[in-house]
Amino acid sequence: MSNTHDIRNELDELEIKYRDLVWFAQNSGWGLDHPGKREFAENISRNYPDETDTLQCECCGEWEDGFNNGMLAAIRFIKDSYMYGIPNAYLLFPNTTAG
Repeated sequence: MSNTHDIRNELDELEIKYRDLVWFAQNSGWGLDHPGKREFAENISRNYPDETDTLQCECCGEWEDGFNNGMLAAIRFIKDSYMYGIPNAYLLFPNTTAG
């Protein structure tokens, strides 16, 4: 059985993953002229090759982006519930900004 510390660590990892994928979807089609943005997008592609390939797919990219946004919002709701309590977490929900 996992303890609370392990669960929070896993949530932190998942939040980073889905935050990066949401950022990638919002920025990969345009605005990568800045070297820092281009490098960040390349790192995301390297870290999550299957997910970024799917995001760029014409048949299912939009669905994948919606899934990633939903995961980011759900993970942040759970983390906010731990930190601020459930009623306050609802005030922040859905928090899907990639920043």
